[in-house]
Amino acid sequence: MNNDYYLDVVDINNKKAMQEVSDFLKKFDLELDFIDYCITLRNVQTNEIMATCSTQFNLIKCIAVCSKFGGLGLSNVMVTHMLERISNEGYDEAFIITKEKNRDTFMKMGFGMIYENDTIAFLTNRPDRVTDYENYLKSVNIPGNNGVIVMNANPFTYGHQYLIEQASKQVDTLYVVPVLENMSFFTYDERKEMITKGSEQFKNVKVLNGCPYIISKSVFPSYFLKSDDEVIKQQTNLDANIFVKLFKEPLDVKKRFVGTEPYSKTTEMYNEALATVMNANGIELVVIDRKDFDGKPISASTARLDILNHNEKELEEIVPKTTLQVLNSIDLDTRLKTDKTKIFKDN
Repeated sequence: MNNDYYLDVVDINNKKAMQEVSDFLKKFDLELDFIDYCITLRNVQTNEIMATCSTQFNLIKCIAVCSKFGGLGLSNVMVTHMLERISNEGYDEAFIITKEKNRDTFMKMGFGMIYENDTIAFLTNRPDRVTDYENYLKSVNIPGNNGVIVMNANPFTYGHQYLIEQASKQVDTLYVVPVLENMSFFTYDERKEMITKGSEQFKNVKVLNGCPYIISKSVFPSYFLKSDDEVIKQQTNLDANIFVKLFKEPLDVKKRFVGTEPYSKTTEMYNEALATVMNANGIELVVIDRKDFDGKPISASTARLDILNHNEKELEEIVPKTTLQVLNSIDLDTRLKTDKTKIFKDN
């Protein structure tokens, strides 16, 4: 390590240590939010914090460097350390959220822009993948008056099927994009299979590959983790703008469809933020009332509870046979033992 400083891995469970990091960040108008790893670079002689950086999953954030140490390349040191750690954690792509004024620092390190505005910049160390995904979208597009649904489907219910059916009647082609993250009880591949089999009867519906840039734990952790209202608003705004940038032109998107959300506060707030961003970008947000069963809106969370409690009859009433076929191919008893907590996640 450089003779001027040393790298210190902060114990994120140590309140005093984290308060010191938080106080340092406040000098740069930054807040310490959800993180799972944190480092500081400290002056060898005085032990003062010279710089800090944190991660959440494969997202690098909460980056700050004291101006009087600006010529030492401290950002580069921290990001290099974080990229190595992220790679060792099994991720093959890393993201950075930073203030827009710092964008060039990270672009010089090889990061590419996904989205930026006057306040923030969201970057990836694999800009080639963003280009590849945009090219993929262009390759599958059928020009016309098209619409999109972004869907987690954890699991796919009659409610999801109804949303697809109603949306498909309003557009030439309806594209359904499964949420890519594997933080749900059912994996991405399982959920995509449920969606694909459950929408085969709708001839103008195409189920696309998901991407790590929308409703992801990197961009939108509040979808998977509890957070306060203001953080949710900021994250949903970023997520909605990334959607516009990635999907609008490649897929000729004129409408985006969502269902009403009586149970999930996060999803309800997400829909409200979507309306503002979509309308500002010439995309109509169409909200479709949730399908009811027995006087109550059908919910994926209810379906998961039926699975947990082995309520087979009740489950059959709210999920299509195609979903049951996928469920029958999964060792649910083993999964309930290992991933039971995911049953209760708000997604």
